[in-house]
Amino acid sequence: MKITRCKLSRKTQLRLLEFFIAEVTARTAADLLNIQHNSAALFYHKIRLV
Repeated sequence: MKITRCKLSRKTQLRLLEFFIAEVTARTAADLLNIQHNSAALFYHKIRLV
């Protein structure tokens, strides 16, 4: 699954998706993946819209 208009790598997207399924908060997932927390929050929001 690839979210359109997303600059995150496919690997990072898959890891975020795993964290989303495991009900990890976006902020914690961002810290674990060393990405900006706003990027993770936006990705979580896009997943919820699907």
